Amino acid sequence: MAEGTSPTPADLHAAPVVDHWQWSSRTMRTVVGTVQGHPRLPDGPVLTTELWAVDLERRWARTLSRYYVLGDQRGEADHGG
Repeated sequence: MAEGTSPTPADLHAAPVVDHWQWSSRTMRTVVGTVQGHPRLPDGPVLTTELWAVDLERRWARTLSRYYVLGDQRGEADHGG
């Protein structure tokens, strides 16, 4: 990340999807939402670990442990995008 690298298509294909997400904070910024396809957690509500990087244009987030694909942002689906 520090070298300006982005996730590969394979990284994002394997990443869980967080829908209905919004920003949240612990000591650092996190994502709160509904996760699908997480390798260790059941589908449902999630509060991620701290964010290390985010690309809103390409719709991904990187936490300490993994990449996430950012699906619909909270309110986005309800208001037409």
